[in-house]
Amino acid sequence: MREVVTTEWLDASPAAVWAVLSELPAWPLWNPGVKALDGVFERGARWRMTLGTDTRRFTVGVRVVTLEPLRELAWEGGVSGVTVARHGFLLHEEDGGTRFEHYERFSGVVPHAIWPWLRPRLVPRYEATNAGLKRHVAP
Repeated sequence: MREVVTTEWLDASPAAVWAVLSELPAWPLWNPGVKALDGVFERGARWRMTLGTDTRRFTVGVRVVTLEPLRELAWEGGVSGVTVARHGFLLHEEDGGTRFEHYERFSGVVPHAIWPWLRPRLVPRYEATNAGLKRHVAP
């Protein structure tokens, strides 16, 4: 398994952060990598995520595997044995705000083979997501 974890302290309560996370159509307002997100905010739901930049986009289907209000949201997608990714957010109440933990765990042969190339490209993207959420939740 390969993993990327980034963190950000947010000057907002876990409830305020959770409210932002639960507004799926609004994700493109704060998450620079998400261009559209369709689905229902519930465990087991299937989401259709359009990801990318202004010039390159792709759409993936994922399934919500963890939805613990005010605590954790995670989804999973991929092809078993080739690449499976679990992407999520953990919220920790801390110092009157929220420590936001953004993670992705990869399994399969592809992530292992390209990890030296992949990891340095993911970290800045996840940090940009964290910063966007920080600006959005506590302007």
